[in-house]
Amino acid sequence: MNENEIYRPQTYISPRKNTQDLNNFVSCLRNKETILEYGNIIGPIHVPGGKNISSDIPIFIGKIKTDVNI
Repeated sequence: MNENEIYRPQTYISPRKNTQDLNNFVSCLRNKETILEYGNIIGPIHVPGGKNISSDIPIFIGKIKTDVNI
């Protein structure tokens, strides 16, 4: 946890849980098990459109890690 994070046991979600949730989300979009690695981009992914969003828009999802010092 960096010095700018606020830790509250009721709301804190671990980086491991975030990674698991992101992988599950992307797996659902792609209809196959997907594990995102840092520095990689997956796509294009096409999802069903709707009234206001075209299904022709390609989606790219990536995962990066940054170090920020304030």
